[in-house]
Amino acid sequence: MTQKRRDPVSDTMKNLILLAAVVLTVGSCLMAIGSNESARKIQQGLDLERYNRMEVEEKLEKAAGKIASLEGELQKTTEKIVSIQAVMQQGQSTNSNLQEQLEAIAQLKQSLEQKLDQVQKAQAAQTAVVSLPAVGATVAPLPAQ
Repeated sequence: MTQKRRDPVSDTMKNLILLAAVVLTVGSCLMAIGSNESARKIQQGLDLERYNRMEVEEKLEKAAGKIASLEGELQKTTEKIVSIQAVMQQGQSTNSNLQEQLEAIAQLKQSLEQKLDQVQKAQAAQTAVVSLPAVGATVAPLPAQ
């Protein structure tokens, strides 16, 4: 039998190469696992950001709807205020007219009272002149007016 002689250097080299390959393989696996974990974390962050963005967009849509609703209510309220102001203006105008009429009536009343007073004084003076009888004379009653 012939035995092949092994070279001790080549066995050592083979072992070193094998060891280097194992180390590189383990290192590559660890790097792949690390990269996978990093990618998973990044994906989770992205998913969380998308979820938050969707929530914010929903809230913005609700807020926009509420703003539109409030603007509509504001418009209606403004129209009501304008209408109330018009009614108040009309009421003030009517009050002003009534005040002017009342003042005119008060002036007419005062004028009529003065004229009545003058007529009563004139009538009283006329009655006094007529009622001065002469001594022994008889006075006829005044006719009713």
